[in-house]
Amino acid sequence: MSSKEKNIVTLLRSYFPTSPQQLNTPHEADSEIISLHGKNYAFNIDDYSLEEDFFSDFFPKRLGKNLITATLSDLLATGATPLFFLHAISFDEKRSSSEAEEFFQGMSEALAQANCHLLGGDTSMSEKFHYTGVAWGEVETPLMRSGIRPTDLLYVSGPLGAGNRQGLLMQLLQKKKLPPEQQYLELASPIFPYRGTESKIINSFAHACIDTSDALVHALFDLLRVNPNISFDIEINQNFLDPLTQKVAELTQVPWQIFLLGSLGEYELLFSIPPERQTAFEQEAQKHNWHPLLLGQAVSVPQKESCFTLNKKELYEKEIPDPRNLGTDEYVQQLFAFTLKRFYEK
Repeated sequence: MSSKEKNIVTLLRSYFPTSPQQLNTPHEADSEIISLHGKNYAFNIDDYSLEEDFFSDFFPKRLGKNLITATLSDLLATGATPLFFLHAISFDEKRSSSEAEEFFQGMSEALAQANCHLLGGDTSMSEKFHYTGVAWGEVETPLMRSGIRPTDLLYVSGPLGAGNRQGLLMQLLQKKKLPPEQQYLELASPIFPYRGTESKIINSFAHACIDTSDALVHALFDLLRVNPNISFDIEINQNFLDPLTQKVAELTQVPWQIFLLGSLGEYELLFSIPPERQTAFEQEAQKHNWHPLLLGQAVSVPQKESCFTLNKKELYEKEIPDPRNLGTDEYVQQLFAFTLKRFYEK
């Protein structure tokens, strides 16, 4: 979410009273959480277009799966168990019925994996594909983005970079800077992981959680926004990228850091664990053959501008190009320039 979008949300909320049953404040959680008849429920709505979100549609089944996973990810970040799903879909009228069938197969598989049921929605035909997903579920003790404490350890649920890899390759293919060969279509079409089991473990140990729908760096800044007097000491290297993203960085000669600095996420879970529970948490993760990545640690700081330490150098939010305030080409150019200056200039 860009700074302009956050301001719009703040303005919108100023016109509407908050329900006494709502447990989170604006921007405090990945989903909206309410208490109703003695139980807590998490609700989420997400809107997707291929033009803004750069989801690959080369393989309709993967697209269907990814849209469900992306929508459910906000529930998982709160620790909620998904129960029900609604959607509104505008199909590209140029698409074939077989492509629609593949798309629905992907949706069905993703919902079945989450044991979540599609109740209904709205379907139409249009000149462009558009999708809106609505999900809700039940959560006993909801996790917020707030709640991080000094010395907390920051983990991410899996390798990073797939969303920015998808966006970069979609741009290069659209501009015919890469041939439409099978290997590039495959690399441009990741399948985002569903982290249902991991969410339950995180909920048992973590102080706070957010998904990486806007990728790593933007998620970290979102956490800073609701955790005053907290900053982070983060150490990253190329091994934090998934293997296919590392391959694309090598093939395209793109600096690997750009896949962590860009704003297109991979829908992993970013969370904080108290250090005294680190051993127990990692042992529980190993029981499930899960290998979360340790990014760094939360530190106490005076009130300040939004920034954290990345590889021993402060990174300020205002330094990062904002994609929603720029055209795509200008954003990519500025992001490349910033990455080179930040990591490679002496």
